[in-house]
Amino acid sequence: MPPFRDPREQANLRYPPNLDGCSVRKPAHHGRFLFLREPWIGRIGLAELPRSGKKNAGRQAWISRILASVFRIFSITLLLLFSASLAGQTNRSSLIQFSGVVMSSDSLRAIPYVTVYNLRNGRGSITNFQGFFSLVAEPGDSIQFSCVGFKTRGYRIPTKLEANRYSIVQLLTTDTIHLAATIIYPWPTREEFKDAFLALEVPDDYMDRARANLERERLREMGLMLPMDGNEANDFFFRQEARKYYWAGQPPPIQLFNVFAWQEFIQAWKRGDFKKNR
Repeated sequence: MPPFRDPREQANLRYPPNLDGCSVRKPAHHGRFLFLREPWIGRIGLAELPRSGKKNAGRQAWISRILASVFRIFSITLLLLFSASLAGQTNRSSLIQFSGVVMSSDSLRAIPYVTVYNLRNGRGSITNFQGFFSLVAEPGDSIQFSCVGFKTRGYRIPTKLEANRYSIVQLLTTDTIHLAATIIYPWPTREEFKDAFLALEVPDDYMDRARANLERERLREMGLMLPMDGNEANDFFFRQEARKYYWAGQPPPIQLFNVFAWQEFIQAWKRGDFKKNR
């Protein structure tokens, strides 16, 4: 006799191909009995099926379907995550550092505050005071350069690059807008303006005031009262820094104990230079 098989296991068993020419049929339930046929042995067995066998077999089939669905969903999720990661690595490897300098075409001077705009992703940057810019792009992107007073230019990054860095020197042409001259007169016609100008009487106190404002001493006093502009302040600052670096690492000398300075002072006093200055 063949070894006894569990009826529930026998119910879910898939038989191999028929070897003796007999047709293969699934086990049939007849009340409390289960007819088992094994065509590769050629024997028929009869086993008693428990009353709860059908219910347990249904539960096992339902659990098997749930596990199969969960495994399928888990496999699809892993596949999608792997594809996204692979696509991200591909995109990241294709990024380049696009940089350069924007200059004027006529004088080759750096143009600051030029808008550098990537038409593909809507990102961009602006040039600094030296006309330098730098941004992340991809091969084949179209870059637009625009600035007030200059014509807008475009540039396309080559698609085949050997390195992940690419630099250019972009020239912009001056965009000059000519406006018609507009002269405003307080009189309707030039003839009336000429007559009014010739008939104008300038008071003498105005002329005296103008002469007093243009005197040399007055201009000197005004010049001493005016504060230093940017160039003068910058020059004064760099002179102080140069003097500080000249005596770096040692205290500066005291001119009161300078023998050569005292010698020059005595010679000037003997020559009478101070009398001439008075």
